[in-house]
Amino acid sequence: MCAIHRGSDTDFYQNNPVIRRGRCIAPSADVSALGGFSALQMNKSNSMIESLQFVEDNKRGVSILKRCADQIDCGYENRDSDLFCRACALPLLNTALAGRYNIHALISKGGYAAVFHGVDQNLSRRIAIKVLLPSKTTQTEHEHFLREARIAAALDHSNIAPVLDYGKDGPSVYLIMPLYTAGSLRTRLAKAGGPLPASETMNNFHQLVNALHYAHTRPRPVIHRDIKPENILIHPEDNRLVITDFGIARSLEPGARVGKTITVRGTVGYMAPEQTSGIVDPRSDQYGCAVVLYEMLTGYHPLDSQGGGILLPSQLNSDLPPALDKVVLRALASRPEKRYASMLEFMQAFDLACLPGTRVHITPPANPVNLPSARGTSNTALPVVQVGGKNYATERMVDGQSGVSAQVNTSTVREKCLEGDELRKQQRYSQALQAYEEALRMDPRNFYAWNGKGTTHYNQGNYKKALEAYQRATEIDPSNAIAWVSAGLVLNRLERYQQALVHFERALSIDPHYVPAWNGKADAQLDMNMPEEALSSYEQALVYDRESFQAWNGIGNARSCLHAFSGAVDAYTHALLVNPRSAVAWCNKAEALIRLGHNKAALEALNEATEMDRSYSRAWSLKADVYEILGNSQEAQKARRRAKPWGLMN
Repeated sequence: MCAIHRGSDTDFYQNNPVIRRGRCIAPSADVSALGGFSALQMNKSNSMIESLQFVEDNKRGVSILKRCADQIDCGYENRDSDLFCRACALPLLNTALAGRYNIHALISKGGYAAVFHGVDQNLSRRIAIKVLLPSKTTQTEHEHFLREARIAAALDHSNIAPVLDYGKDGPSVYLIMPLYTAGSLRTRLAKAGGPLPASETMNNFHQLVNALHYAHTRPRPVIHRDIKPENILIHPEDNRLVITDFGIARSLEPGARVGKTITVRGTVGYMAPEQTSGIVDPRSDQYGCAVVLYEMLTGYHPLDSQGGGILLPSQLNSDLPPALDKVVLRALASRPEKRYASMLEFMQAFDLACLPGTRVHITPPANPVNLPSARGTSNTALPVVQVGGKNYATERMVDGQSGVSAQVNTSTVREKCLEGDELRKQQRYSQALQAYEEALRMDPRNFYAWNGKGTTHYNQGNYKKALEAYQRATEIDPSNAIAWVSAGLVLNRLERYQQALVHFERALSIDPHYVPAWNGKADAQLDMNMPEEALSSYEQALVYDRESFQAWNGIGNARSCLHAFSGAVDAYTHALLVNPRSAVAWCNKAEALIRLGHNKAALEALNEATEMDRSYSRAWSLKADVYEILGNSQEAQKARRRAKPWGLMN
């Protein structure tokens, strides 16, 4: 566990929810569907001797043409003749791995591998190339990877992504698979924003079961160990599901017993309880498949509820028969022996629960408020919110066919919304809510009023009411990325992280360049103890906005969680270049410096923090600790007297 302290992104969070503190809870991958692989970042490692040599090369006019594809954490400039980066050992762009696979672009990185987009020059087909990170993996892991790749390559099923080739070239241990560009089941769930249609859910479930049953019943059974929507891709030709990332799969020797202890792999939220002890069992895949089924049936992750156990699927979707509850909950049992004996038995029980008479009719939940469903756009323009380079009109109010809306005085509604905004900025929240309510009485489907009401409730700390308001906004204008991100931030506050991720993905499906959505997604991943994946999301935010304070501060938090404190200091320094008056970032930087043993530098940073915010208790407490380390007990006592209880927000 590591404490996380966040600042705010001034472009979005000034008038919307700001997350400043949170918890760091283990790694999952929400990787682009382009490659479908889990992947991560690598620490920057430059050789001083090689750097000096490159300086001499430049003086002699030697051209440097190849820069490492990992331009965030490495970016090392290599000679034109190099095939692999001299700093991080990743294959360089525009080279041919094993003399055959042209490297075109870096898709993603994860905890132990990087994924590149490439082309098989022999067959002229686009491919995904998975390469283990040399600095993150051992020789033993390389051997295991190749051994399991050989076994996975023997799998031949229409719903399993084929392993086309594997091998070793220089420092690179690699795996070749097809490149899928139609997205993943995660993106499909995000677009649906709720339960999937009945026929689609049943068809998807049957495909998953058939693929896993096939893998489990090989002469050497193969257990995937990481079934989740991100690892279930959509084939671009016929939309069938394809399970990918068998790179962490595990095979059993013929006749071997289940329950063998191996290295722990998997994703929190989808990993069966026994996997935390490193136990191999085909029923572990059944558990992950049941989580995915639960999401398709309800639109929720089964662990979203707080403190009350798993909700029955029919409680979240009233169209589901009670018989289906028992089927899903049995597959989600904490002990493998309590689950179904096989994937086929699981599917048979599911089909029986869905027989005519108890057939599943899955429909999106009805609007919580009975309002006219049709809507139009008024002729009077309200303020427009700038989102990732796109303009989203904040007024979606008047339906000319509606007896209620047709008589709306749009200028009065607009004035009330602007009045609410101004009152909210002055922290006069009760009056702001009253103004928004007056606007909604005149026009119950005013997106701008619902969004402002949600933000006001958020600022008051009333997260449940904020969520209700933002959800109304998403129903009124589902194409507005702001409302989806706002709802996601509230869900983060409510610790409903899986559901928050779905909302951020929905926003990104609307606008892939929307920086607050990338930052919100990263915050959720970090709160779920997924620092590697959070790094990837924060860095994606920086691709679109190099001046995002939230992203730089978040990268510092993620690196601190990974105990990469030097890199954390660098990230916090970048954040402070963007916003030098952030007491949070100064304090974060100081904490990383303390972990590095640079106590005097930490004290200087803490002086800046307390100068920016004289009431920042965390800064004073850390200051007292540093003074104690430096042997200045008198100043330590003074600082401790200034400190307030840590639980207070600053």
